[in-house]
Amino acid sequence: MAIPDPAIFITATIYKHINLLGKYDFNEIILSSLNDLHIKGLLTIYAFVLMPNHIHLIWREHPEKRKSNESIGASFFKYSAHQFLELLKTKYPGMLSLFQVEKSDRKYQFWNRSHYTVEIYSDIVFEQKLNYIHGNPTQQKWQLAGSEMDYKYSSVRFYENGIDEFGFLTNYFWRDNAVGGDTDSGKW
Repeated sequence: MAIPDPAIFITATIYKHINLLGKYDFNEIILSSLNDLHIKGLLTIYAFVLMPNHIHLIWREHPEKRKSNESIGASFFKYSAHQFLELLKTKYPGMLSLFQVEKSDRKYQFWNRSHYTVEIYSDIVFEQKLNYIHGNPTQQKWQLAGSEMDYKYSSVRFYENGIDEFGFLTNYFWRDNAVGGDTDSGKW
């Protein structure tokens, strides 16, 4: 079934593929920012995984609720970069030089400037992206957990047991026009 207002799959990578997100504090910045945007009604967040040097998200922006011309996604990345900078200055100053750039508009860069995005135009595409996101931590390259369910920084348990440990997730298959989903549980 085609989706009239598609969700977006996003892959955003840390500058120079540095493993910044392996530290607990930086993951909490991402989670807190997503929660804040959810509470403000600016994003519906369907799925995510935080990896050491990148993140995958599936979200839907609500631009009619923003208060500036900046996109909600751009605000998310700008805000998280500012928070990364503050944390590095206070807690990990030795890492600052890894993110130093010679640009006219900034001294430091934390996210690569372009992000990979895909519009999710059907439930099938959503399932493909969701499976990719949830399987990422167990890929041979990463081996961050023994099973998908063991990885903390992921929405996998939400889709398996229906419990939102993060407070900002929405089950994609529970929307009014869901097709093929079990709308009585977190499983699809």
